[in-house]
Amino acid sequence: TGTISLISKFAPLYDALGNLINILLINIDNTETTNAYSKIQDFEEFFTLIGNYAKVGYAHFNALKCDGYAVNSWYRNVGEKEGTPLNEIIKVHSHFHPDDRRMMLRFFDQVLIREASHLRRDVRILREDGTYTWTRVNVMVRDFRPEDGIIDMVCVNYDITELKETERKLIAARDKAEELDRLKSAFLANMSHEIRTPLNAIVGFSSLLTETEDMKDRKQYMAIVQENTELLLQLISDILDLSKMESGAFEFV
Repeated sequence: TGTISLISKFAPLYDALGNLINILLINIDNTETTNAYSKIQDFEEFFTLIGNYAKVGYAHFNALKCDGYAVNSWYRNVGEKEGTPLNEIIKVHSHFHPDDRRMMLRFFDQVLIREASHLRRDVRILREDGTYTWTRVNVMVRDFRPEDGIIDMVCVNYDITELKETERKLIAARDKAEELDRLKSAFLANMSHEIRTPLNAIVGFSSLLTETEDMKDRKQYMAIVQENTELLLQLISDILDLSKMESGAFEFV
C-alpha cells in the first residue's frame, strides 16, 4: 500500500488516411526517483537548518568547471552573497586574506596535478566592515577523473571566530599568569635577601647586648634591634599579603 508516482505519456495513432484510430498510453513508474529526490530535499533542508544553527557550510562542486551546489551557510562562511555562482568563488577567493588566498590557490593547483587531495586550514575572511573573521575549511577530492572532465570535490566549512577569540583570551591569561609567577619569584628572591639584612642585625646586636655593660652602647644596640625588628615584621607582612592576594583572600580597605 502507499502512493506511487507515475509519468504518463500519450501518443495518438492514425491510420493510413490520417484518421485517429487509437491512443497509446505509456505509464512509467517514477516512484523510486521521486522518493530519492524527496530524500535529497529532506537532507538539504536538514543540513541548511543545522548549518544556520551551527554555522556549518557545505559545498559540492567540480573543480574543473567550478560548478556545483552550496548551502547558504557555506556562502556566509567565505564572505560571499548567497547564490553567487561558484565559478566566481572557487579559485578566486576574493574575500580571503591575501596569505590564505595564495594558500588556497596553491592547493587547487596541486589538486589538478594530483599532488594534493585534502586540505584543512583556518583562514581569515574579510567582512564588509573591514574586519576579519575566522573560518575553518575542510576540502577533499571525492572523484578524480580529469580525462572525463571531472574532479569531484566537497567542502565543509564553519565559523570559528568565537573559538579563536576564546583561544586568544586563554593565551593572554596564560601569559599573564606566567608573568605574575615570574614577578612573584623575583619578589620572593628579593625578599629573601631583604629578610636576611634585618635578621642579621637583630642577631648580631642582640649578641652584643649580652656582652657590653656600657648603658649608652646598650641603648644604641637596643634601638638598632627595635628598628630592624619593625622592618622584619613589615617584610613578613608584605609576604603574607602577597600570599592572600594569590589565594583571593586579600581584602582592600
